[in-house]
Amino acid sequence: MGIPVQLEDPKAYFDAEEVLVMLQILQVIDNARQDIPYAAFLRAGLKTGAKGQDQAGPCERVCISDTELTKLSMYRSHRGEMLYDTAERWIRDQSDTELGRKLKGLHAMLALWKKEAAYLSIAQLIDRVLSDTDYRLTAASLPGGDRRLSNLMRLIRKAEDFEQAGNHGLFSFLQYIGKCRIHEADFGAAGGFTEVSNSVRICTVHSSKGLEYPVVFLSRLGRSYNKEDMKKPVGISSRYGIAPNHVRRVGERYVVSTKGIYRDAVNRLEYLASVHEELRLLYVGMTRAKELLIMTGACKDAEDQCGGEEGKGTVSYSELAEASSNLDYILTVLRAEGRNADRYLKRRIWKAQDLPGIVREEIPIPPQSDRTEEAGLALAEKLKEAYHFNYPYAAAVETRSKLSVSEIKHEAMQTLLGDEIYGRGDAGETASGENAISETEKTEGDKEKLHQVRATDYGTAVHKLMELLPFEEIGSRKEMADRIRELLLKPHFTPELRKVIRPERLADFFSKEEGSLFARMKKAAAGGKLYREQQFLIGLPADRLLQEIPLVDEDGEPEEEQRRTSTEQVVLQGVIDAFFLETDEEGQEYAVLMDYKTDRVDSGEELIRRYRAQLSLYRETLERIMGVPVSEVYLYGFGKGLGEVKVDSYSAVEG
Repeated sequence: MGIPVQLEDPKAYFDAEEVLVMLQILQVIDNARQDIPYAAFLRAGLKTGAKGQDQAGPCERVCISDTELTKLSMYRSHRGEMLYDTAERWIRDQSDTELGRKLKGLHAMLALWKKEAAYLSIAQLIDRVLSDTDYRLTAASLPGGDRRLSNLMRLIRKAEDFEQAGNHGLFSFLQYIGKCRIHEADFGAAGGFTEVSNSVRICTVHSSKGLEYPVVFLSRLGRSYNKEDMKKPVGISSRYGIAPNHVRRVGERYVVSTKGIYRDAVNRLEYLASVHEELRLLYVGMTRAKELLIMTGACKDAEDQCGGEEGKGTVSYSELAEASSNLDYILTVLRAEGRNADRYLKRRIWKAQDLPGIVREEIPIPPQSDRTEEAGLALAEKLKEAYHFNYPYAAAVETRSKLSVSEIKHEAMQTLLGDEIYGRGDAGETASGENAISETEKTEGDKEKLHQVRATDYGTAVHKLMELLPFEEIGSRKEMADRIRELLLKPHFTPELRKVIRPERLADFFSKEEGSLFARMKKAAAGGKLYREQQFLIGLPADRLLQEIPLVDEDGEPEEEQRRTSTEQVVLQGVIDAFFLETDEEGQEYAVLMDYKTDRVDSGEELIRRYRAQLSLYRETLERIMGVPVSEVYLYGFGKGLGEVKVDSYSAVEG
C-alpha cells in the first residue's frame, strides 16, 4: 500500500550475502580443500589484478559461471579429488583457456592472502581482502548498500574483539563464528530500526522489550501453543527428572509401551511452564503501546467465545490452564468480565466470508483530512482489489527448486504406463518398473532357486560393473566375463548379488565389430575420450522439464489442454551412465550418449518409451555442458538380451 516498513531479524546477520561471501573467503584462505566454500569463492565475482599480486593484466572482476564450474567438476581425475586440486590441474594443463586464465588470477590472489595470513591480524586480513577485491564498492552498489557496508565493518570489529580477548588464529576465529551460528548468537544485522524513521516497524515481542510505541498491533494471537512435547514417549525435565513410558513384556517376543502417570504428569507440568512463558510474552506485547493497542486473532465461533452480557467475575486456574492459545486466554477473561470489559476495550468480530464486503465501511476518514468521499471510496476499492489479488506466478510457487532426472523419469513413466503397471507392484518391484531378480531360472543341472535381490540393487550392481571394467584392456568375450568375476569379489557386491549376476550374460556387451558400442567405447577409452558415471547439476526452465511429462486424461488418452508453465530456473541433478567423444570426417567433435538398462521388456520400442524423458534431458544437458552436439543416443538392454538399441531409429522419440 506504499507505507514504509522496516523488518528486523536479529538472527539474520550470518545469512547476509556480504557476510557469507567474506566468511567463505576466510574459510578458503584457511583451507582451500573445502569444496563448498571454494565453489562459493569462485562464484563470488571478485576483482583480481590488485596492487601487490604476482600477475599481469588489468584489474577485472572474475566470476566462474555455472557452466564453467560444471566443466571443472567433470575434469576431476577421480571422485574423491578436491575441487581446488582439480583447478590446479586445469591451470597446469589448460592455462591458455578462458577458464584457466580466470582460475590463475583467483589462485594468485588466494596464494598472496595465505602468505599474509601468517603475520596479519584477522581484522587486518579481512580489510586486505576487501581492498584487494574492491568488495566494499561491490557491496555498496547492491540494494541496501549502507547496511551491507555496516555488516562488513561489524565483522571486522568482531574479529578485533576476538583477538583482544586473547584468542589468535584464523582457524579459531572461524570455529568461533561457527559456534555463534549454531547457538544463534544475536549479532543483529546492521541497518535496523531507527526511532526517527517514519515507518511501520515489524519485530518480535522479544526484541520489543523495554521499548514503547504510540500504536501497537499484537497479531496472530490465535496461534496454538506448542504441545508436541506432551506427545513424546519420554518426558524430560530439569526439575522432575526423566519420565519414560511404562514398558512391559508380553510373552517372549512382544514389548508393550503405555503412557505412565509419571510421564503424563511431567509432560503436563513442563507444558504449563511453557504456557507461563507464553503469557509473560503476551504481557510484554500488551504493555508496549502508549496510546492504542490493537490485538488480532482468528478462532471458530467467535461470537459464542466472547460470551454474554453477565459475567461471573472470576476465572479459575483450571480454566486458564485449558487455554490453547493467547486468544483463548484473553477470551476466557472477557467471558468472566462480561459487559464490564467494554469499559476497557472495544470488540469487533468479522466473519471470513464477510471481509471483502465490510472493507468500504471500516476505512476511517479523519474529519481534518482533505480527502473527499470519492477518494475514500477509491481507496476502499483498492483494498478490495488487493484482497482479491491473484498471484500471477502461482506456477512458480508450485515448482520445486531442485529435481533429479530420476524424478522426471518416474513421473513420465507413471503417466505413460499407469499405476496398475508402474509403481503398484509387489515388494519385489522397484520404482523404475524393473522386475525384481527373484527368478526361478535354473542353471545347467542346478535346480535351486536364486536368492531374492531387488531390481534396484541388481541394476546398481550392473552399472557399477560397467563403470569399473577396463574396456581398453579387454580383448575377448571370455576375458570380459573373467574380469567381471574378479570385480564381483570386491566389497561393492554382496554374496546375494554374486549369486544372481551372470558374468556370461553381461559379457554379451563385448563385440569385435568395428561399429559396435563396445568397440567404439574401447577406442574412446584408449584415447581418454570415454566418460562414465558423470554426475551433473544444471539449471533449466521449469516448463522445459514439464515438456517431458506427457499430458493424459483419466482414460489415459493424450490431453490437449494447455499445461501450466513456469519459466523459473530449476536445478536439475542426474548421473549419465556413459558417453564418449568421436570426430567426424570434417574433423568436428561430437558426443555419443548411452545408458544401461536391466528392464525385462520385450522390445526396444518399449524400452525407449519408458526412458524417453530421461534420454531427452541427458541429451540436452550433455550438449550444453560439453559444447558439442550429441549425434547418437543408445540404450543397451541387458534384460532378455535386447542388446544395443539405437534411439534415433525408433519413432518413439521423434519430435
